[in-house]
Amino acid sequence: MDTGIPSDVWRFYLLYVRPEGQDSAFSWADMALKNNSELLNNLGNFINRQRAGTVTGVSVNIACLLSVMLLPYMPAVSQTIRDQLNAPQSCINTMLQGPGTFVCALRAGHRIGTVSVTLTNAKHECHLCRHTNLLYCQSRVIQ
Repeated sequence: MDTGIPSDVWRFYLLYVRPEGQDSAFSWADMALKNNSELLNNLGNFINRQRAGTVTGVSVNIACLLSVMLLPYMPAVSQTIRDQLNAPQSCINTMLQGPGTFVCALRAGHRIGTVSVTLTNAKHECHLCRHTNLLYCQSRVIQ
């Protein structure tokens, strides 16, 4: 079944609700909530508020570091962030030098790329089928 939800969003949600001591239960409503409140509001707003006139070097490099940290789990979102930052491919290795070391890969004067929507809102809907009396639920991405 194609839900229309990007695989990176699925990966984020599955990592977010991973069981640590007990079973976890899947819920469309919870997935939409986590996508909208955690992923979209927190990460998306942080990344998409990078404007040339107001951004500081530290926040741009934190955004770049976030893209590197997200790479194994959300590769498309990671690449989109690096594209927006106009970050060179070398930033992946530069930012991960040694344990606990943060290296600024994007130096003063670096020009960021075109800012675009990184993450989108999810909407959860449930409908009762008139023929079977079964509840049909789905989530979809809102552009």
